[in-house]
Amino acid sequence: MKMMFRILARYSSDFVDVDVCSFDVSASGSESVLSNNVSEDSSVSFDENDYLRCYKPKEAKRYCSKGWENYIKSKDQKFQGGVEEFRLKLHMYAIEMGFEYKYVRNIKKRVIAYCSKRESEHCGWCVNASLLEYNRFFVITDLVNEHSCHGVVCLQTNKMMGSKIIKSIMFDKVRENPNNKAIDIYHEIKSDYGMDVSYRTAWYGKERARESVLGGDADSYAQLVWFGQKAVESNSGSTIKIDYEPETRRFERMFECYDAWMKGFQFCRPIMFIDATFISNKYRGQLIGASSKDANQSTF
Repeated sequence: MKMMFRILARYSSDFVDVDVCSFDVSASGSESVLSNNVSEDSSVSFDENDYLRCYKPKEAKRYCSKGWENYIKSKDQKFQGGVEEFRLKLHMYAIEMGFEYKYVRNIKKRVIAYCSKRESEHCGWCVNASLLEYNRFFVITDLVNEHSCHGVVCLQTNKMMGSKIIKSIMFDKVRENPNNKAIDIYHEIKSDYGMDVSYRTAWYGKERARESVLGGDADSYAQLVWFGQKAVESNSGSTIKIDYEPETRRFERMFECYDAWMKGFQFCRPIMFIDATFISNKYRGQLIGASSKDANQSTF
């Protein structure tokens, strides 16, 4: 091996072809094995690590989910977000550590969970957490954080990787860019977290995060009446009408025209253009707008 490194150093090569064959050392002589150009006494200096480094296996990629293994650490650990934060971090911890669990009790004030192999393999892992009434924190009151079952392995596809987890890890990115596409989130989960999720799960996770940032579509429709009243109060002479079903009070249509718009149309050419675009949220519909040409050939 040392002779091989000397040859690599002498000829500044990064690789060498080795042919393995049998021969009679006593007949040919040990000196004939060595090259005429390179000998054991060669003064060529080399570092074996310089060459071994080229053939060392690459280090495993560190995924963003690596920190999830610290989400459940010890007894008396507190969760300021209450039971929702505890459940979410328990899910993420189980995904990273590669095991499944079952709830024995799961209410707002108390959560008890055991390893899913408790009955089949008598695994002793369990966690018990409850609510602190004075500050509404959730605290771990009992934790056995060792598994005695077999087959605990982190899988690339995990059914616990749901839309709630995607919402939590993508919240900041959706806040920066609410128009992020679900397919981009799908690929980012795979590259940064090493997890395979369905496109549907990625889409629901994005919608949950977007709703947390911007509010839900249903809430926006519910505030249209309030918006119309305030708009007319602050813009006298404006017209805003909202039609809805009398029985169900379900929204049907809305007309909006501010006083400044009506006055501006008086100085436009006697022609009006009507155009519409589709609303792409889950309630669908169309957004219709009117425009005209003013004396400067500009669109009003």
